[in-house]
Amino acid sequence: MSEMLTKSHENGTWYLIWSPGVTDPALEMLEKHIIDATIIPEEYNRAHLCYKQLASDNPDDPDEYPLKCYSADGKKEVWISGITTGYRGAGPHGTVQALMFMGFDINPETDVFELPMGEEKTFEK
Repeated sequence: MSEMLTKSHENGTWYLIWSPGVTDPALEMLEKHIIDATIIPEEYNRAHLCYKQLASDNPDDPDEYPLKCYSADGKKEVWISGITTGYRGAGPHGTVQALMFMGFDINPETDVFELPMGEEKTFEK
């Protein structure tokens, strides 16, 4: 099941877009929350990408979320599951789309399609 989970932490809020192994619902959820202004891309200045594992069924595992975006004030985070890196399939194309939705300027070829599983990449605005 795909959904957005909201969790609070001591300094702010995590928005967890939970869509294990399925890219399109994750992107639809992200886009919906951007349109609804629950998630405002301009507030996020850093993204961390690292696809570590195949999807399982644990929304509390940080490794389930290959893309994590952080607000400039450190009070909000958006974590996105259901996307991948390292090949030319739906998962990596979803990663490219998610980064673009969040306003990051990327080179899809070197930043996503050529990024091997487990390798980390950080983006800043």
